[in-house]
Amino acid sequence: MESKVYSPISQLVVDDPYISKLRPQIRNQKILNFSSTTANIVALACFGMGFLRLGLERKWWSGKNINHLQWLGAPVAIIVSGLISVVLRIMSQRLNNTTPIEQRIVPPNVKESYSVADALYDHADESVILDLVHCNQELGFACILDGSGHNNPNGRGPLKQHFEPFIQKYTQGLKTGQFKSLEQITFYFEKKIREWEAEFKNPRLPQNRVKVGKPEDLKKFQENEEKLEEKDRSPTMYTFLDPSYKPAMSFVQVVRLKNNQVYLLTARAGDTSVIIQGADDTVSRETRPTTQGLGDDFVKSTITIRKITGAKRVIGFSDGIGDFLTPEDLERLIPKTESKSLFSTLVNDFANRKTYNNRYTHSATGGILKDIGMKGAWDDNRDDVSLFVLNLI
Repeated sequence: MESKVYSPISQLVVDDPYISKLRPQIRNQKILNFSSTTANIVALACFGMGFLRLGLERKWWSGKNINHLQWLGAPVAIIVSGLISVVLRIMSQRLNNTTPIEQRIVPPNVKESYSVADALYDHADESVILDLVHCNQELGFACILDGSGHNNPNGRGPLKQHFEPFIQKYTQGLKTGQFKSLEQITFYFEKKIREWEAEFKNPRLPQNRVKVGKPEDLKKFQENEEKLEEKDRSPTMYTFLDPSYKPAMSFVQVVRLKNNQVYLLTARAGDTSVIIQGADDTVSRETRPTTQGLGDDFVKSTITIRKITGAKRVIGFSDGIGDFLTPEDLERLIPKTESKSLFSTLVNDFANRKTYNNRYTHSATGGILKDIGMKGAWDDNRDDVSLFVLNLI
């Protein structure tokens, strides 16, 4: 069965006239928002500088008489800047209101959602699992954040300090944003993802200074720290500021228009996966982003917009599942499996095999798992596993 690939925004111009206008609309919205903010700053600056000039040059505190027109300089400046700001805000509102009624966004109408995070090794509690997952059926979004490593009690706490506040802020923004168009919600989506990236680069955040490496690695590092060269004793080693510990991420947002056209906003970093099950049960798996993880110092997370009208499900999972499933496996298993059984079906399918063949590539090492027993593979490649499902039909 040939997989149907849902084209990203750059390839949808011919097939979808509406989305071809999206990038200019978002760009104009950004320009207007920036200009309006700048006008407010200029207004305050004019007001402050006007009175500062009066104070320095006229020495009003000395009791000397000042021309009344000189007092009007700062108020006039702030009024003019304020008027500019108002005009820009009106232009912004008119831009938003030009969206035809049939292309206004409505509730995503996700029929069902499901999520799970677990591990393929023995663990007493969830404190060692570094996969975090969240689904919001009402607002139509889901996210997986996959921390580096596994079976590591050091990493989960700092990762949750990034994950939970972000999900809370994103949810609150969706509920109060009063988004009317695909342009608006796309602008919001991209803005929040970029803010999240910046959080993982901020050295002032306490959670970014915590050593999240495996206990055995940290012990070896502490024992040999004095022997290391200065360049190898960076204080950011084993923290989220270390490129090796940037978490992988898949974030999806379903957007439904009044004319029942459905779009999927996707943000991805690292080696997590996003799957779209089409109306005819074809399965599309997004290609791997070029980023190492969320907050990559050199490459931003990959953000795409896809038209998925008629699609049945959007599925996301971590590399603990994705590394052991080929496109043929996904096409064989996903269409015939209900959402609540999908996690166990996918995991059991590869966990019960006795051998692997050269179709299976473990992305964490780049090596090929070939002709080795299950026990040997699991000794080296045990991992956390997580999955979310949004049912659209």
